[in-house]
Amino acid sequence: KKVDEISPQGIALILSSFGKLRIRSNLMLHLLAPEIQKGLPLLTGQGLALLLSGLGNLESKNEKILQGAVRTVRLLTPELGFRELAAVRQALDHPALQLLDDQLRADLDTRASALSGTMPVESL
Repeated sequence: KKVDEISPQGIALILSSFGKLRIRSNLMLHLLAPEIQKGLPLLTGQGLALLLSGLGNLESKNEKILQGAVRTVRLLTPELGFRELAAVRQALDHPALQLLDDQLRADLDTRASALSGTMPVESL
């Protein structure tokens, strides 16, 4: 498949897989970067978590992608469920990324608090 034919979720899965295996390919990241940036607004919380954790495991420092991912997380936060919140928070706090600033942490905490009143704990 051509790179531009891969869905944003597919790209997130590829990066997550490469990250878990610690297979770093600067060429792959370079080729995927435009598609990642274009696809960020289309990702779900799960997709963002996969993308960010993959980038963290690969120790990628592509500021445009990372800043775009944080913007997308901020936009998606009101729609995230508990599992997505936890996964996104963990990915943002990856030691190689350290993207979880005080404001974003507060936003995620506020969403988690809002959800805790509407969702039984046993469903987590």
